[in-house]
Amino acid sequence: MKPIIRLVVCIAVLAGIAGNCSALVQMTLNNSGSLIQGNTYVGPYSFTVGSQSASLVCDDFNSEVWAGESWNANAYTFSDLSHTKCAAAGLQKYGEAAWLYEKGLLQPGAWGNIQYAIWAVFNPTTVEASAGWTTGSSTWLTAAQQQTFTADEFPGITIYTPTDLTSGPQEFIGGYEVPETSSSILLFGLGLVGIVAMRYGTHKCG
Repeated sequence: MKPIIRLVVCIAVLAGIAGNCSALVQMTLNNSGSLIQGNTYVGPYSFTVGSQSASLVCDDFNSEVWAGESWNANAYTFSDLSHTKCAAAGLQKYGEAAWLYEKGLLQPGAWGNIQYAIWAVFNPTTVEASAGWTTGSSTWLTAAQQQTFTADEFPGITIYTPTDLTSGPQEFIGGYEVPETSSSILLFGLGLVGIVAMRYGTHKCG
């Protein structure tokens, strides 16, 4: 088997292994920021994910975490939402949360209302009855619900789902910390193919 063919086979195997686009990571909440709305810190929250820093928002209103707390989570991309905490909500709801997260990055002055809108995506009854819910939150939620999404629309956003779904901490989203996926492995592999092709390919002169 020629080197270039052998390399292509190896890339195909790697892509198959990476088909499950998730990664187990350790998360530590460094701080919850200084912004408070409705007597609740609304982030964005500062994390250490593995050995990297990440700025994330919470999509789970009913659970709690504390500064300095650490836990294990599965990091999912939008290519597979079937094991997230609100898997039944599907692409539309997680898309709404991601869309709102991106809007919050662009309009930090609206962050409190946007965070409540993100919470209301998955738990509207409890959130809309809470002290932090405002007309602005409702406006943001409505705007998100009017959008439609595709699975490849948020390539840089990750969903961090705690491994303990029963009594574990909250689920977080954002951060642009993407676990290794089949796509990135394939891109890396194609680069190697190009290098090998240059070494073993047939060279012709005009």
